[in-house]
Amino acid sequence: FFLGGRIKKPWESVFGLKGLKISFWYFIEFFFLKLNFISLKQCTWSNIYFPNKFGGAADLIAGDYEGNSAILDFKSSSKARQDSWNEDYYLQVSGYISAHNEVYGTSIDKGVILICTEDNFFQRFIIEGDRLQKYKQMFFERVDQYYSQIKK
Repeated sequence: FFLGGRIKKPWESVFGLKGLKISFWYFIEFFFLKLNFISLKQCTWSNIYFPNKFGGAADLIAGDYEGNSAILDFKSSSKARQDSWNEDYYLQVSGYISAHNEVYGTSIDKGVILICTEDNFFQRFIIEGDRLQKYKQMFFERVDQYYSQIKK
């Protein structure tokens, strides 16, 4: 699933502030609040780990993202991205989902990559279902490959 489009800077139309630079995180927060993609009351961000395998930091764990639990990862880019360029992002979020499900007994089944370019083009890529399962498998193959290489 893909969603994309150029975003009108709200501070330009509302406050008349041309050329104002604000943080990417504020921009994402504005999107959540305006578009109601998620309920911010059911969200957290956290360090996350899979026992004896790996650790990382999830940008956002959403208890209710369009009706399902999901892990979201925020990215910035110099230009709009194609889905095929996101393999590493999908591997990362798949690992986070696996870790959260393992440690906390959850059943998160959706990963969301949110990207904002330097010129305020917003993209959302969603991974779920069979594709998510494929990336989970690929992620753990890479983890195993890493451990086999460092044991040499």
